[in-house]
This record gives sequence, C-alpha cells and structure tokens, in this order.
Amino acid sequence: MADRIKQGFYLHPDDPADVKCREVIESVSQRVRGDFIRQAVIAGCALHTLDPRLPKLLATLFDGSLSDEQLIAMVRQVSGWKPSEADIEDVVKTAIKVAGGAAAPAEDVPDAKDEAQTPGASGQVRANMNSMFGKK
Repeated sequence: MADRIKQGFYLHPDDPADVKCREVIESVSQRVRGDFIRQAVIAGCALHTLDPRLPKLLATLFDGSLSDEQLIAMVRQVSGWKPSEADIEDVVKTAIKVAGGAAAPAEDVPDAKDEAQTPGASGQVRANMNSMFGKK
C-alpha cells in the first residue's frame, strides 16, 4: 500500500460525545492536529482488533471523564482479557503515558519535539509492550 488516502468524517452538534470530541480536537495545536486525529483513528483500529465492539462502546460512553479503571473494566468484560496474560493496568497506563494522555502526569510525558529527535523511540515503545506481553 504505497498510496496515501484521505478520510473525512462529521462530528454532530447534538451528540454529547461528538461535542466532547470536538473540544479535545480543538485543544490540540493545529500544527499537530492531523497527526493526533490519525493516531486516534489507528488507536480505534487497534481496539477494533481486540473486539469490534470496543470502539463503538468507547465512542458512546465518551464524555471526558472516562477513567483508566473504567477503560480496563470495559476491556476485561468485552474482550475476555485474562489477568494471567499481562497486567492490563500497566498496559493501559503505559499506552496513555506514551500517547501523552490526560491520565499521565505532565512531568512523566515526554515532549513530542524531544521524542521525535530521539532515534529508536518507537522501537523502545514496541520493546516495552512486547516485554509486557511476554514476547521476545
């Protein structure tokens, strides 16, 4: 797949989740907004691979107050995740921290500019995730 594709969508002003989504998107600097939306779509696809119901459930319940504990409980119930496979709290907290989400303290989140200049940063993230899931 060598060609880039462009996708579009509408946010509806009468849907509370869409309104909150718009607020979040508009809070992101315009300079990086396209990357943010691309990453959000990829994250939705990743959730879809776990269980096709997860993206719709999260979108329906999104009001800006979803806690990591609620997300963990939802993943457990929907996907059938087993605690013996990996500590889901560590996985979610690491993912939030790497993504620069609100649940991570600001001092723990690397600056995007610094991270972009760090060679192998994505490789390190991949290695960390593989070690959490017991892959070598």
